[in-house]
Amino acid sequence: MRVLFISFYFPPYSVSTPVTRAVEIIKHLRTFGIEPFVLSQEGFVFGKKDRSFEPDTKDIPVYRVKMPKFEKKYDRKTPLSGIIKNITWPDNMVLFAMKGLSLALRIIREHHIDLVFTFSPPFSSIFLTYLIHKRTHLPYAIDMQDPWKEDLYDKYKNKIQQSFTYYYERRIFKKAKFITVINMPMATLYKSEYKLDNVYFLPFGYRKQDILIIHEMRKDDRLRFLYAGTLGGTYKNPFPLFKSIDLFFSKHYGARAEFYFVGNKTPDVLSRLSTFSQDEVVSIPYVEKKDISKLVNNAHVLMLLSSEGRNSHLVSTSKVYELLNMKRPVAAFLHDGWVYDLVKRYTPFITRWDDVVGMASIFEKLYDLWKDDSLQKYVLMPKEEYAYPYIAQKLYDIIKKHTQERG
Repeated sequence: MRVLFISFYFPPYSVSTPVTRAVEIIKHLRTFGIEPFVLSQEGFVFGKKDRSFEPDTKDIPVYRVKMPKFEKKYDRKTPLSGIIKNITWPDNMVLFAMKGLSLALRIIREHHIDLVFTFSPPFSSIFLTYLIHKRTHLPYAIDMQDPWKEDLYDKYKNKIQQSFTYYYERRIFKKAKFITVINMPMATLYKSEYKLDNVYFLPFGYRKQDILIIHEMRKDDRLRFLYAGTLGGTYKNPFPLFKSIDLFFSKHYGARAEFYFVGNKTPDVLSRLSTFSQDEVVSIPYVEKKDISKLVNNAHVLMLLSSEGRNSHLVSTSKVYELLNMKRPVAAFLHDGWVYDLVKRYTPFITRWDDVVGMASIFEKLYDLWKDDSLQKYVLMPKEEYAYPYIAQKLYDIIKKHTQERG
């Protein structure tokens, strides 16, 4: 079977866990006989370029829509982009849909594509998929990593944008062969609202090659906490967490503990981090995916953060499934809901993201356990159902089921 995968965020032009999802799923689907072709873009750099994925993508045919050169940086404000996103639809990547249609039709014609599978966001990718279907009548499926009409980032300021979104979401979802989602609340929403029986929970996962090079936790002269990922904005608000770190050190002056924050950060987060002593809190910019395991090897406790915002019950931090499998204890600071309940099954070190005293108390407990050499019993070992080969197998079974129905 030949599948056209539409993935706006694809190496080397983008960095994030969703990029890992696209690469790993496509790579492992090939072992089941799926022949992939990828439609992506070049010119728009999301964060920084990351070439560490090249060994996994070098043999995959990738066609790229030329986008205006733009590098989105977390550490600088771009007010123009904020204006643009509030006047465009489906989002400010709409040029990808406009320019991508002719290229997609050529790929379909030349390679006799059987199915279109789209990773979203951006939502312009979904609209492109709809346009392709209108022209070719090919079956399509959508991987929803963010809800659409629920408008998490408050992009649709006017009624025209809102009405377009409501109309096309219903129309596109109803015509899809199937939809995959990253959490159960989204699955429940779509099944209920659109009366769909073809919505499947397909979580984010972890790369086995990353886990293999993570060694057992060792006792060092300092307890190291690690947060790896984006910081800033509505759903990754670290300021209560920073207050809890201040509280921890105020109670334990001179504690042999360090907090590492690795990844892209907004200007206000960088400013706040600069107020900490570098002996206590260390800020490191984005590192390539392949180097994350090295940081984990140097850490004793991994931190997970997801803050509350608009429709946050539909939000799942993509790092959940990686951190729960990285051979380390996890301290989780989350908003109430499905993700909180999921993580609570695996770690006792969990509280709300805005509970300053509660977070500081968790740091104290972990510090005492470390001093007593008792952290090891809270290590979380890899679970096969969250490995990407297993997730790709599950997706293949879904594809097979729905394409057989077509036949």
